Parts: sequence; C-alpha cells; structure tokens
Amino acid sequence: MKILFKFSLLLCVIGIVSCGKKPNAMPDPVKELKTYSFADATKKYAIQYPSNWVLKEIPGQTVRAFSNPNVVERFVKFNDDGASGAEIEYSIQQLSDRTLEQVMDETKMFEATMYTAPVDVNVKGLTGKKITYTFDLSDGKFFGEKYFFLVDSTTVAIVDFAAFGSTFDAYKEMYAKVLSTIEFPEKVAKKVADTTKQTAEVELPSKNFRTFIGNGFSISYPDNFFNNRSRSGGAESSINFVNNRTGRVDCNIQVDVFDASKQNNLDKIVEDNKAKYRVSNASKTSIGGNTAYSMNYSFQKDVASRVYFTVKNNKLYRVTINWYRPDEVNYLPLFMKSIESFKFS
Repeated sequence: MKILFKFSLLLCVIGIVSCGKKPNAMPDPVKELKTYSFADATKKYAIQYPSNWVLKEIPGQTVRAFSNPNVVERFVKFNDDGASGAEIEYSIQQLSDRTLEQVMDETKMFEATMYTAPVDVNVKGLTGKKITYTFDLSDGKFFGEKYFFLVDSTTVAIVDFAAFGSTFDAYKEMYAKVLSTIEFPEKVAKKVADTTKQTAEVELPSKNFRTFIGNGFSISYPDNFFNNRSRSGGAESSINFVNNRTGRVDCNIQVDVFDASKQNNLDKIVEDNKAKYRVSNASKTSIGGNTAYSMNYSFQKDVASRVYFTVKNNKLYRVTINWYRPDEVNYLPLFMKSIESFKFS
C-alpha cells in the first residue's frame, strides 16, 4: 500500500485503513564521515555524511544522502511498505519576501498534527528553529527532525534528518555530529535593490531538463530550476519548480494534487473554477494522454498564467505555469515542453 502524503497517510495513522505490522528494520551501517561542499560561486557551505551512503544533489541548492540505494524512492513516495533506511538532507532557500515561519510551514509535507511546535536551537553560534515529525508505518515508526536557520536577510538553511523502521535512534549520535560540524553559507549584507543590475543578472531557464517523480505523476523541468515543496489549500501535495536563486520568482511551474474521490466530474470541476480564475471559457486539451481543460488568466501586471485541470484515478491534478510577459519567448516554450512531458505513474 502506498502512503501518499497528507490524506492517505493520515488514514493509515488513525486506523481507517489497515496497515499491517512487520518486524522493525535494522539500521544500515554508518562508516566514517566525509564532507560535501556546495559548488556555489557566491557562498561557501558544506555538510558531512557517511562515506558509504548514496549521495543525490541539486548543485548549489540541495544535497541528500541515503543510507542505502533502495530507500531513495521511498523518500519520494513514502510508501507504507518498502525498503527501510535513513536520510540526511541539507538545502538552501531564498526568502523571496517570505518569513522564516512561512518557509517552515511550506516545507511541511504531511498533516500539521504530525509535527511538533518549533523550539529554539543554537548551532555554531547561529540561532534556529527545530521541529520533529513522526507517524507509524508497517515496518515501524517514521521519525524526522528538521532544522531551520536564518543565515542572513535573504537565505534560509534547512537540515533534515529522518529514518524509517523505528531506526532513528540508531543514527542519533551520527546526526548530532553532522549538525555540530555543519558549515553555513557566509552572511551577505542586505543591499539596496539595483533594478538595472538585477535585470541584467537574471538567469533564464535552462534548455536542459531533469525529471521529478511525485504523487502519481512525473514531469520534466529546466535543470537550473529547483523543486520546492509548497502548500495549496486542500491539496494532498504541492510542488513548485522555480529558479528562486538567480531567476525570476514570478516564472514557475506548480503541480497540485487533490483528492477527487467524492467529486471527479472534470467538467463540473472546471465550471466551478471559472469564477475563481475570472475567466468565461476553458479550452479542452489533454495532459499526460488524459482529457484536460486549460484556462489563461492573469492576476499580476506583466505576468501571464495558464492552469490545467485533469482527473486520473480519483485524483485532481492542477498544473499551473506563470511567466513574465516581456520575456515570454524565453519562458513559455520551455514551460510548454514541461507540460508535454507530464505523465501519470
């Protein structure tokens, strides 16, 4: 049985569906630690991880180390039954007009009741916030600790330690050492915005793509964009693809997945959403080989938007693209390539 983030996971936890128990897993071995340094031209930062763990990275933004190769997929889908193992994740996000509390809230992938209230922590002289989260699965308790550090007025450093199969305690000593030796990005003094310079330095979307596998779907996106977990009202899961480091934050791709088991009439869903998007017409199309509708709209000056709705396996998929009109030639063709790559899994 798959545990697909908020709604389905909550059903398992509260016992609505059966989640059979099996013996708790054994922790994976932890060898000597080695250092991973981020390749960033403007800031230097690093983290340690066990040398025998599997490393996955998005250069300049995120690094993840997994205790075995079989658990990598489970940390994407959070299946109830699958390989057990542990993870270390270190990521950097730009505030982009958000508060630290908003960033903390947006990174929560599961039901809010599964998280503890934040507590203050101090690591290497930098004050931060810590939250823990946990739920039961068939191989034991999944447990995680997530740390948030406001490095400067623009940058948040996020550290996440987690493990399946009630094995978290076996890694606690190693996790504590990793946290105590972490290197944060260098602080950058807040500068007065230079509009002309910012325009010249904006990084356009790459023509090279990477693929993301999510809640029942996959999609390809420019490889200089980053995938950030986000939150949309009522959605089981939301993922936002944007280059929020050196690109335009108003040019992005977002995929939201909703439970449609009680209402899966696509025509009615689209009709009900026309007023919300202030449009009178929707165009019939397809996405992932599935019947869909699209609507063009704009809620912000110089920013155009298009939303797609489709229903598959009692789930509503809403895919939104936003792009800066004066730069449409650089964004829209690549965003349409992403839409064309969308597949159901």
